[in-house]
Amino acid sequence: MILRSFSLSVLAAVTLTAPVYCAAITLTNGGFETGTTTGWTVTNSAQVTAVAGQTVQTSNGNQWTVSPSGNWMAQVVGYSTGAAALDTFFGAPAGTIEANIPDATSGDGLYQSVTGSAGDTVSFFWSLVETDYPPYDDTVFAIVSQDGNLLHYENLGCLVGGGGSCDHIVGDGGTQPWTSFSYTLPSAGTYQIGIGAINTMDSSVDPYLFVDDAAGSFSSNFSNTPEPATVLLIVPAFAALALRRKRLGR
Repeated sequence: MILRSFSLSVLAAVTLTAPVYCAAITLTNGGFETGTTTGWTVTNSAQVTAVAGQTVQTSNGNQWTVSPSGNWMAQVVGYSTGAAALDTFFGAPAGTIEANIPDATSGDGLYQSVTGSAGDTVSFFWSLVETDYPPYDDTVFAIVSQDGNLLHYENLGCLVGGGGSCDHIVGDGGTQPWTSFSYTLPSAGTYQIGIGAINTMDSSVDPYLFVDDAAGSFSSNFSNTPEPATVLLIVPAFAALALRRKRLGR
């Protein structure tokens, strides 16, 4: 009887102290190598697409080329979905995005539902090209929800950071090269992990967000100190952009 009690005590101790192994969650089509956004839920299939690479020109004449880690990546051009509708799309309480991004107007994004255990992690890479200029603080954000409850919200990148906190302020026509985002599940269950890009103060001159399962490449084909002849070319471009904003009512 004594031996049996000792054995049960040892078994209980081993069970209570057994290590819990956490895992990295593999996203479905996380690298978009199908050439589609299959496995993800998107706001608008015209604004959220799989692309092999993209060159984006900003309002100040800067031109950036973004390439995936493999053959494909997701591209989000934030434009078509109102801020209130984005709250609903990401499964967050009403007013979430507006509370974190003052003057938020419309954008786009994508999310994926994942199931895991406490301590499991989900991660992806993102990059940003801001085509706009101050004071239009276009922003990229990450959002995690579960059953309509907001678990995590983060402004990842923005243009000027004028209205709230932002991890990476990139400036006029600026960029954020490939950067990782990771979230650790607090308990076992199913979660919505999402990312989006949104305009502020208008719904034009949109932010370009890119998503992949690993860091791709990021390059520019301009000089930070343009020659006088280049400056003369940029000035008319600004004039044309100002006219465009006037037509758009900005």
